[in-house]
Amino acid sequence: MAASVAEQYELSGAEVIDDLGLWGQTLRLHCRTATGYHFLIKEKAHYLSSEDWPVHLAVHRWSQRAGGPVSPLLSTQAGDDGVIHQGRYFEVQGWVEGRLPTDGDAEEFGRTLALFHLSVAGMPPGSRDRPRCRYRWTPDDPAGLGDYIDRYCRPRAAHGSPAAARLAELRRKVRDLPQDGPAGGLVGSYLHGDTALANTVRTGEGFLRLIDFDDARWGHRIFDLVHAMAITAGFDPDLTGQHAIRTEWALQRAQALFDGYRSLIELTPAEREDFPRQMTVAVIATGLSCLDIDDPEFELPSDLADQLGHLSALVEDVPSLSSAVTRP
Repeated sequence: MAASVAEQYELSGAEVIDDLGLWGQTLRLHCRTATGYHFLIKEKAHYLSSEDWPVHLAVHRWSQRAGGPVSPLLSTQAGDDGVIHQGRYFEVQGWVEGRLPTDGDAEEFGRTLALFHLSVAGMPPGSRDRPRCRYRWTPDDPAGLGDYIDRYCRPRAAHGSPAAARLAELRRKVRDLPQDGPAGGLVGSYLHGDTALANTVRTGEGFLRLIDFDDARWGHRIFDLVHAMAITAGFDPDLTGQHAIRTEWALQRAQALFDGYRSLIELTPAEREDFPRQMTVAVIATGLSCLDIDDPEFELPSDLADQLGHLSALVEDVPSLSSAVTRP
């Protein structure tokens, strides 16, 4: 398969070096040509993009042309953005050779995210800049998160069980959040949409590059930042490539990421004010997604109630975390 796809990009003699499937449910293959060029084959199975306007490609290419910190998106010999092989659709990105990032790269991750936002700052919003949400979409507002919990999560937790009680508690916390942020001051931007260290590669020169723009969309700039912080400081990668929910925030990671971002972009007063609300939405949404509680194709974790308890503990500490990392 890899060789067949690569031939359409004039990447001859391709061999698979690593199967990165654990990064997600779609196929990802790190490959190398006979001449030593590295590239990433990424299957596209889910989209936030509409079929007639692929926002993920538009954002990726805009940032690339602007010199943003993204892994280069390649075109086929025919000039197409992707190829269909045996009924499956694939896109190819140039691989920026280097090691995979770790939690110790949190500060550089923050700078990389800021560089990306700067690179797309001049990209005008289109008439279809808010794509319809797909099934496993991370909501970025209280209303969307509440609907996500009610439709996809609560039906999976047995009525009357400890897990159901924990989930109902989280739902109440979402219901109590203000539905809207401060009027004015929240900066609109095209977003990466799934900001996590797992969606970066580190170059040999010591820089991070973003990959996987499937969830790109228009929204509030701060969403990318709080989502990155929720994943980086609220969860620990386990041996399967998934994430385990921490019982307390990794404050040092959170501070490093925020400081890296702030070294290039200073938050507006409104963004600082809205930080706790945005952070609460981000950590609940990412936590539920990491537990696969929204997907009937997966078995529920045996310790689901305990994991939801960990998530509730993180939510309780959001105000103190926000105060600590966003102080002037």
